[in-house]
Amino acid sequence: MRPLALVLAVAVGVAGSGYIPAVSQTLTNLVPKDVLTQFAGDLPLQQVTLSINVLAGIASLLLLAYALLPSKPNVYVLDFSVHAHDPSWRFPRNRIRPLAEQSGKILPEHVDFLEKIAYRTGLGDDTAVVPAIQSGDMTQTGMEAARFEFAATCFSCVEELLQKTGVKASQINFVITNSSLFNPTPSLSTTIMNHFKMGGNTKGYSLGGMGCSAGVIAIDLAREMLELYPNSYALVVSHENITNAFYAGKDPSMLLINCLFRANGAAVLLTNKPRDTRRSKYWVKHIVRTNLAKDDVAFNCVMQTEDEEKLVGVRLTKDIVGVGTRALQGNMTKLGPKVLPISEQLLFAGNMVTRQLARSVKPLKSIMPAAWSKPYIPAFKKAFDFYCIHTGGRGIIDGLEKELKLTRPQVEPSRASLFRFGNTSSTSVWYELAYIETFQGVAAGKRVWQLAFGSGFKFNSSVMIANKSITTAHKAWEGFDVAAMWVELDQLEASAKAARAAKAAKAAAAAAGETAAEAAPAAPEPEAVPVAAVREEEETVFAKPGFGGPADGEMGGSAFEAPDIAEKISDQDRPASFSRPLMSQQFSQQYSQRPLMSSRSIRRMPSMSQRNSLVAIGSGCVPEEDLQHLQQDVDVEVIEEGDEAMQ
Repeated sequence: MRPLALVLAVAVGVAGSGYIPAVSQTLTNLVPKDVLTQFAGDLPLQQVTLSINVLAGIASLLLLAYALLPSKPNVYVLDFSVHAHDPSWRFPRNRIRPLAEQSGKILPEHVDFLEKIAYRTGLGDDTAVVPAIQSGDMTQTGMEAARFEFAATCFSCVEELLQKTGVKASQINFVITNSSLFNPTPSLSTTIMNHFKMGGNTKGYSLGGMGCSAGVIAIDLAREMLELYPNSYALVVSHENITNAFYAGKDPSMLLINCLFRANGAAVLLTNKPRDTRRSKYWVKHIVRTNLAKDDVAFNCVMQTEDEEKLVGVRLTKDIVGVGTRALQGNMTKLGPKVLPISEQLLFAGNMVTRQLARSVKPLKSIMPAAWSKPYIPAFKKAFDFYCIHTGGRGIIDGLEKELKLTRPQVEPSRASLFRFGNTSSTSVWYELAYIETFQGVAAGKRVWQLAFGSGFKFNSSVMIANKSITTAHKAWEGFDVAAMWVELDQLEASAKAARAAKAAKAAAAAAGETAAEAAPAAPEPEAVPVAAVREEEETVFAKPGFGGPADGEMGGSAFEAPDIAEKISDQDRPASFSRPLMSQQFSQQYSQRPLMSSRSIRRMPSMSQRNSLVAIGSGCVPEEDLQHLQQDVDVEVIEEGDEAMQ
């Protein structure tokens, strides 16, 4: 029932039955007849009054019907729990090198790279990896080991949650699980229902393949079910299985996942029961979901696939940077009108209109201040009090901190979760909220923004409002030293700044050298090279180790090593194994104009085998100072772009 609509229906009904005739009679007595005739025409005043009464009665009935229709109930998060791993699962960063070397497949330079990423991407030494992986024996990472990981990380969360809330397993109406890469038969939701012996009327849903944003998707599904079924409970269990997702090959673009993801599990209990309103922690106010699935580039930027040895893993591509930016912009555009204050909405709308006018009227652009031509990024920090940013890597947190102009305390939950637990996929937003409740506390009425994104490509937001003052000490955060974390992260940032400064100095020196070279007299044009000599040089280049030539089924590297030679070969003389550069100059210029989250784009690329190493640039997982290391490893040219291109 809608109380406000009911009040309006009664008011209109009373006015139609009593007040309108009285007003009509008063008008008849006070207003001259010629004036009334001018407005009412030839109709008697009684008929006009009757018509108004009929219309008022119809409006009253419609409002009454609307008031009596059942409204959607509010959905609340009663409580939640996150997995606290056993100390025996601890996986310090110095274990990455021996574990990678033990496989016998990974090249030494890639082992060095993985170790650097582990130390530079914001992870600490207390993250958790299951014993089956730590053993180094890949024969132990089968289906049973994956089931064991799910049970160890998720059953404990559910047990703790039921104990905290006092809700019995038999009272739960819906069970929703999400795991992107581990989807056995029977399903994970059925596994939960079986373990806790839930009733026959409990409905289960298992979400698979939906990436790191699936936790928010599962909450959205639970909310929709509770809006349809009153007086119900919904249990959401989020998990990403690193046993099943572990990649045992040597492809660098697929090894990155092993380096970042760690054991995880989270359980959330939602309710729409009126009696649970006061004791619930949060009201689920908004959920906004954005997907770019129709875009082929976005669809393919995070893909589970096989390498050349038919080993399954998840491959990231460099396109994830631009794709993530577009998804973020789309999500914030939808979310803004729901949460931003009117002042910010007006500034955003005014900026958009001004920039549109500047594009249409060229003289206006010349007299307009330069700041007006830049996109206005609304101050989302005016709409929220706490932020739970998906812990995809230090680069992702750095980027959102800068773009949203967040403070150090506001990003502390995200940095602490990455440092303590690593990338925990869809559960990361709940580890962060557990940190906030443990170390910062949430006052009643405060607003929490959970930001999650993942394959597909999807960007999802959940907005929750604290239903009461909350201070909960979560077991997963026991003994965590916040000060020690900041000491290490500050040292890491200082090292990163030094690396960026050295890179800038090197670039400046190179630019000075190029300027001097341009001032020097031009060298004479080389003589034409016979086709036979070109073919001989091609064979020499193809034979170079590490260039992925025809012998290993990949594209030859000569087009990248000697593009001038490629131009001298006609189509009929071109060997079948010889290919032109992956990116033409025209396509390269077009690509560099795409909106980017970071200020870099790839213009010239090496062979395909080396190209796989470049995915770390676009993944957001690799800190900026590691780009120089990548450039040295794969001989790739990186172009720095301005702020306007970045926006």
